[in-house]
Amino acid sequence: MTARLTACLLIPTMLACGAAEEPAGETPSPAASAPGRVVQEWNPPSAPAQPADLVTREPCTHHDPLRQAFFGDLHTHTAFSLDALGRGGFQTPDDAYRFARGEEIGLSPLDADGRPARAARLVRPLDFAAVTDHSEWLGEVAVCTNPSSPVYDSAACRGLRPGGTPEERAAWQADRLAGRGPVVCGDDGRDCRDGLLTAWEATREAAERLLRPLQRLLVHDVPRLGVHSRAGPFQGAPQRHSPQRDRTGTADLLD
Repeated sequence: MTARLTACLLIPTMLACGAAEEPAGETPSPAASAPGRVVQEWNPPSAPAQPADLVTREPCTHHDPLRQAFFGDLHTHTAFSLDALGRGGFQTPDDAYRFARGEEIGLSPLDADGRPARAARLVRPLDFAAVTDHSEWLGEVAVCTNPSSPVYDSAACRGLRPGGTPEERAAWQADRLAGRGPVVCGDDGRDCRDGLLTAWEATREAAERLLRPLQRLLVHDVPRLGVHSRAGPFQGAPQRHSPQRDRTGTADLLD
């Protein structure tokens, strides 16, 4: 019995000690050395923010010094967010805000004629809502989902959108590893910076257009690195992307 136990203990010891060592002077295999991330530097000149007039709103007639409970949603994604794109949810900020107001919204999948196969409506409209699409890849999504974009049919854009082939998805992954990928965003990244502004303006305009004074509060919201900066209705627009997409370090999203 003692001999058997000793043999059993020796086997894993021998296996652990028997690992072959790489000969000195040999370089590690390619799989062992992953390529480093390429970070594009984009450092626009900084300047103090210009003063802006606050938007005047009609005062609320339902003010209660004893307070009231209101219910809403401050974390809503649309197809502008890469993780929500193609999952059958809200396609536009208009969809999200109209749904919050109690309207019926069509949802994917779409039939052969492009009509939604499902519909949803809230039992009770929300008191407040904010579309909070991710700032990460917001510009890329805006560019690659715009049929008029010159790179719409590129392999990288097809890989970003749902339904891409494995080769197309690999093309998107390879392009985005370069930070602001040159295929989708152009060599200087400007196409995606412009795409971000387009998506932001669409989101801001939807909130302004569907705002109903004294009924609902629709908030302009800028998600950045997991932190949401809610500023209420205002006239500003983001001038920079998320820092990890354009540069190292940190940067204010709103100038």
